[in-house]
Formats: sequence, C-alpha cells, structure tokens
Amino acid sequence: MGVAVAVGAGIFSVGAKAAANFSGPAVTLSFAIAAVTCALAIMCYAEFATAIPVAGSAYVFTYATMGELLAWIIGWNLILELFTAAAVIAKYWGIYLSKVFALMGPTCRPRCRSAALTSTGAPS
Repeated sequence: MGVAVAVGAGIFSVGAKAAANFSGPAVTLSFAIAAVTCALAIMCYAEFATAIPVAGSAYVFTYATMGELLAWIIGWNLILELFTAAAVIAKYWGIYLSKVFALMGPTCRPRCRSAALTSTGAPS
C-alpha cells in the first residue's frame, strides 16, 4: 500500500500539477534527483531488512534501535501518512473522473451543501 500511495500521490497528482503549472524543462532534472533520493531510501530499507528480517517497516527498525516510545510515534506517523496520501489520491481521482464525465456529457452535481458554501451565507 505504501508504494501505491507514493506513486499515486507523488506522480499522478502533485507532480503532474507542479510540472504543468510551475516548471519548465527542469522537470526532467527534478525527476532524476527524486529518483536518486528514492534509490538511497530504498537502500536504507534494504539494509534494515537484512539486519532485522521481520515484518513491520519503520516501526520495527525504530523499536530495535531507539525504543518503544519513538517506535510508537513512528508507527502512528506511518498510519497518518497513508491515510493522508489516500485522501490526496481520492481527491485527484475524483477530479479526473469529473473531467471524464464532462467529456462524455453527463454532469454530476454535489448531493450535499454546506452553509459556508452558499452565496448568501444562509443555510439551505
């Protein structure tokens, strides 16, 4: 799930938007730098996995080296990271789906409204 979230949130949503709106030809260089950085992180995880060959990701590695409290914090940070990245992917998936619907003809209106989103400010 971590790889799917990283690829989905990093390449298809944030990276594509930044490359389209804010960068020029340097986008190729930035992707190369990001690839080297990812390769270094992968090598670190490979070293950890050979030293401690059990499932558990960064939680187990932190538990073995720094103790239970920091491992607990790292574990919850990983969970929050995956939820946040999944929300980003869901948002951009919805944007892409609405563009597909717009090209095909039917439009989708939101089913619920918020008082903060109405033009008069009065609840609807």
